[in-house]
Amino acid sequence: TTIPNTTIPMRAFSIILAAIAIFASTAASQAQTYMRLTGSTAFRANTHNAIRNIMAAGHTYAYTGSSFSSANQSIFTGTVGGNPVIIKCSWSGSVDGTNTVSNSVPIAFLADSTTQTTGGQSGVAAVTTSTPGADVSAPDVGMADTFQNATPFNTNPLTEIKVGVIGFKWLVNRGLTQLTVAVDTNGTSTASVASTVGLVAG
Repeated sequence: TTIPNTTIPMRAFSIILAAIAIFASTAASQAQTYMRLTGSTAFRANTHNAIRNIMAAGHTYAYTGSSFSSANQSIFTGTVGGNPVIIKCSWSGSVDGTNTVSNSVPIAFLADSTTQTTGGQSGVAAVTTSTPGADVSAPDVGMADTFQNATPFNTNPLTEIKVGVIGFKWLVNRGLTQLTVAVDTNGTSTASVASTVGLVAG
């Protein structure tokens, strides 16, 4: 069972924990609940920790690479409120997450059979949509630090819930005199040039 398509732009950590708990227990009457998350990498460390915090003791998990907080793919198996749950994450970026959730685009998640431990199995091989045995499914939830209407993917409106705050800081490289920004929107390339003359670096 999966929950309805949802996108979640990033407020307090406790809210994300509560939101995931609600989503994970949505299909409590079913034998196995699945929830698949994608989207922004900026909040993945908090999301990973929130998932672990709502799962009952004894849950198992695994992740790609050597860092749990920055893993691009992860899987968590256990129970939430007594209900069996498998939660998977495959982080692809904020706007791409909005696209895949709103348009139900299948992406690669770790297979259910991925080796997991209670201490967290690191170094799991990342999967793609062409990897044999990968779970290729449309994600249920997309974390985003942009609202859907700020992206080109507005055809299928999503429910937006604020669950966290991420601070961003604008910086300029010392000595930079000109910045060229190229933007590709729906296959149409546009470019703009912004002068940094008069900006004080330091």
